[in-house]
Amino acid sequence: MDIRASRFSTLEADGKGVGRGHGIARITVLKDELFETADSRQAMVARRFGLPPGSILDYAVTHEMGHAICGEYQDNLADKYGFDLRRGIAPTCATDRKRSSSR
Repeated sequence: MDIRASRFSTLEADGKGVGRGHGIARITVLKDELFETADSRQAMVARRFGLPPGSILDYAVTHEMGHAICGEYQDNLADKYGFDLRRGIAPTCATDRKRSSSR
């Protein structure tokens, strides 16, 4: 189902992110800019996140997957898990580390 991100503007926290995940219903909304074919728009969004042109969609999807796979609400940890996913490594979630250290 194709639902434009602009219809979910009330879900935006600050309007600066490229996506927004909501754990309750497990809905992830990605901004339209990620799917733009115009290089200038994608490059602008990539620069905002300090990424090379053409990598912003992969970054956004793996970041949101980091939230979903690990049940993580913190963006900095979702970034780390997304980085692991982009390298082909299964992320070690913070909740997994807590469980293993308590044994």
